[in-house]
Amino acid sequence: MIASMRRRRSLPIVLAGLGVAAAVAGCADRGEGEAAAPASGEPASAGSSAAAEEDGGSTQDELAAALLPAEAFGPDANVVTVDVRQVSTSATGGLPPDATVTPPECGQSVGATQLTPEDFGAIVAQSATGPADVTVEVLAESEQLDGEAASFDELVAQCPQVTVSAPDGTTATIDFTDLAVPDLGDASDGVAFTTAVRAADGTGLTVPTFLAVVLDGQRMVYLQRTGTSSAPLDEAAFGELFEQAFAAQQDG
Repeated sequence: MIASMRRRRSLPIVLAGLGVAAAVAGCADRGEGEAAAPASGEPASAGSSAAAEEDGGSTQDELAAALLPAEAFGPDANVVTVDVRQVSTSATGGLPPDATVTPPECGQSVGATQLTPEDFGAIVAQSATGPADVTVEVLAESEQLDGEAASFDELVAQCPQVTVSAPDGTTATIDFTDLAVPDLGDASDGVAFTTAVRAADGTGLTVPTFLAVVLDGQRMVYLQRTGTSSAPLDEAAFGELFEQAFAAQQDG
């Protein structure tokens, strides 16, 4: 059931997952052809798995087993597992070097996440590329998820449109709107945004994106779906997949 948010805890994010998920999607494109194995994700490092065990948290393998099964993304999706720690750009969030953000006060929201992969005891991700969209799921676990921070409604209110200009003349204009998501876990929230990219030569591309996040105890689930064209995304289907992702991590 799609419902208005009843927040019991404020989500510890400004624009959670945008920088990380974009990096994951790029890595998945480079790693095309590797079949996903959600039940046996490879650890980012022996240290992180050991730390998770000492804290009583999940290991990388246990967290990977809690990702959605490949069949959840449909029969035509190419699902691959990726290492978020290797592809995340942390504070820069994937923004081009020397890029200009307008309005400037929105640069932090668009280009960064407050919690980097190094802040988590365990973090895993997978990407599913289908005929009409690319979906990224990130599952992370940390004691730090009890923190207070801004949520998506503040982002939409304060930065409804943001333009990123690169030195080579490429611009990306991002329009943010509210996205209703199922009321899950301790807190859940969503945002929809349309990104219009125009290259210096005048060519352009406009794509829609849905992003939803749920906090469940020490776990956080990110789910992002981006279209491969300007065609609208199916909001109901995304909401159902978000519920499935939440249920999978609870069962895992």
